[in-house]
Amino acid sequence: MGSLLQVGFGFTSLVFFLQLVLARSLPLTPPVWDRSAPIYPSDDPFYFPPDGYESSAPGTILRSRTVPNSLSLFTVLPINIQGAYQLLYRTTDSLGNAQASVTTVIVPHNADTRKLLSYQFAEDASWVNCAPSYALQNGAEFLNTGSSVAEVLLVIAALDQGWIVNTPDYEGPQAAFTSGIQAGQATLDSVRAALASGDITGVSSSATYQMWGYSGGSLASEWAAELQPSYAPELNFAGVALNSLVPNISSVLRTINKGPFAGFAPAGILGLASAYPDLAVLLNDSLIPSKADNFNRAKTQCLDKGILDYAGDDIFSYFKDGDAFLSSSIPQAILAETGLMGTHGTPQMPMFIVKAIADEVSVVADTDALVKKLCSQGAQIEYVRDGLGEHVTELITGAGNVNFTVSFFPTPEEAICKQDNIANAISLTTSTIPTGYVCFNLTDVFTQPSDNGSQDVSKILDDAPTQGVDYLLSNRASYNANTNYTNIWYQQVNQTGDIKHDADGTWVLYIYAFEDCIQNRDDAFAPKDFPWFETSCQTKEGGECQQLPQPVKSLAIGPAAKYNAGHGKCEVWAKFGGTGTLNRRGSALLVVAVTMAGFVML
Repeated sequence: MGSLLQVGFGFTSLVFFLQLVLARSLPLTPPVWDRSAPIYPSDDPFYFPPDGYESSAPGTILRSRTVPNSLSLFTVLPINIQGAYQLLYRTTDSLGNAQASVTTVIVPHNADTRKLLSYQFAEDASWVNCAPSYALQNGAEFLNTGSSVAEVLLVIAALDQGWIVNTPDYEGPQAAFTSGIQAGQATLDSVRAALASGDITGVSSSATYQMWGYSGGSLASEWAAELQPSYAPELNFAGVALNSLVPNISSVLRTINKGPFAGFAPAGILGLASAYPDLAVLLNDSLIPSKADNFNRAKTQCLDKGILDYAGDDIFSYFKDGDAFLSSSIPQAILAETGLMGTHGTPQMPMFIVKAIADEVSVVADTDALVKKLCSQGAQIEYVRDGLGEHVTELITGAGNVNFTVSFFPTPEEAICKQDNIANAISLTTSTIPTGYVCFNLTDVFTQPSDNGSQDVSKILDDAPTQGVDYLLSNRASYNANTNYTNIWYQQVNQTGDIKHDADGTWVLYIYAFEDCIQNRDDAFAPKDFPWFETSCQTKEGGECQQLPQPVKSLAIGPAAKYNAGHGKCEVWAKFGGTGTLNRRGSALLVVAVTMAGFVML
C-alpha cells in the first residue's frame, strides 16, 4: 500500500486498517472474558484421522465441525463473523506419506462465496499445539498464538471485503517447521478441501482463489506456488502475495545465530527432525548431553517463548561439532531438498513479493536471487524491496506497501487539489491488483450505501480466474452528482525508501468524460473536446494533480505490467482523443491490460 505520509503506513492506509479492524471485531460476542480453553490439538480426537484414510485422494475432507470456540483477537475478543469451520483433510508429508491435517475456513457475514483467500499464518514452531486452528480460538493460551495475534488483523481486513478465508495447519501433526515440501503440499491440499466444502462452508467449487503469507506463512505459500504445477495441476490460482520471504533455510540459520531471533533455529531444526527420521537420529547423537534438554525444550514451545528463551544464543554451541553439524551430509541433503526455494518448479500464478532490505532474519540477497531465478524461468513477479522496514515491522509496513488512491475536486477548487486536502475530497483507494480492466461510474460508486466495496473485471477474455478491485471510499456523503469534478489527484508510489517518480507503477488509471468508461459518446462530441486520459507511472512525493477539460464521469483501473510492457514505458499522463498527448512516454497503443502482475489483499 502506498503511503500518503511516506512513513511506511500512512494516513489512508492507517484509516483503512483501523476501520476494517473495528468494523469486524466490534461489537464483541459476549461473554468477552469467557476463558474456556480449547483442547490442545495433541489431545483432541478430531485431529486424528479415521482408519484407512491413506487411500483417500489428497485434499479429501475426512471430518468437519464448527470451530469449538469462537475465533478471537488476542484470545479474548471474539470476532464478528458468520461462522468458522474446521476440516480434517488428507495431505502428504515431506517423505510422500499420507498425512492428515486441519484447516480453518472463516466465513464473514458479507461472504462472497466466489472469493477464497488462503492465508498461511507464520506458525514458526515445532510443537503441534501452536497450530493456527488452536491459536485463533477464544481462550487459547496466549503464548501459543505467536504472530497470529497480529496477523489476524490482516485476515479481518480480508473478511471485511467479503473474502472467505482458509487458514491451514500446514506444518501438519508433526509440526514440521521449515520443511517447504510439507508446508507447500499441505497448503495446496487445504485449498482442495476448501473448494470441496461447499455443503459445509458455502465456498463455491468454482471460486477464485489466491494465497497470502508473511514470514513462515510466506514459506508455505511460495512452496505451494512452486509445487502446484506438479502436485496439484488442476488448481489455477489467481495469484500469491509473499511478505518477508525466507527462501533459504541454511542461510537463515547462520544469519540469526547469536542474534535476537536465534530462537527460530532450535524450532527449525527440530521441525525438520520430526519430518526426517535420519536427521532426528543424527541430532540426538550430535547434541552435547548436558545441553540437549535445553535445546529440545523448543519442541514444547511456540514462537514467542522460543524467541525469548534463545535470544542471543550461539545455537551451534549446543552441538559437539559446532557449526560443522549443519555442514554434514544429512542436514545438507535435507536442506537442499526442502529448505531451498526455486528448486521444485516454476510458479504458474502471478506473484507479488515484498521484502525489507534490512530484514535481519532472511537477508534480502536470498530473495533477490530467488526472484532473478524464477523470472528467468518465466515466472510473473512484481517485486518490491522495502527500504523502511525489517522482518517484524514488515508484517505491517509490508501489508500496507502498495495502494492506489484517486481523489476528485470540483471545478472551483483547482488550488486545493493536493495531498494536504484529500481528507475532505471524495476518494477511492485500492490495494487490489485486478487481473483486468475494472470500470467505475462516479455516481454509482459514490452513491452506494457502504464505504467498502468490490468491483468485478469489466472485460473477461478467457476462462482464467479473475480478480476485480476491492476498494475503500472516503467522504462518500460529500459526493454531488450535479457537481463538475474537473480536478483529479492521484498517487501510486514505491516504498523502497526513495520515491521512484516516473518509474513503472502497479496500476494503470483511465479517466473518461462519459459514463461506462466510454471514450467518446458519438459524432456529436468532438474528440478534441472530450479526451480521455491514462497514467501508469509512479507519482512524485505528494501525488499528482491534473485539471481536466470536461468533468469526470467514470474511471477504470487495470494492472500496469502488460500495459507498460506494450507501451515500452509507463505513461505519465497521456491524453487520447485530442490533438496529441501530454507528458507521454512510449507508443500510443490503445490496449487493455488483462494479466495480473502481482497480488496483495489489504
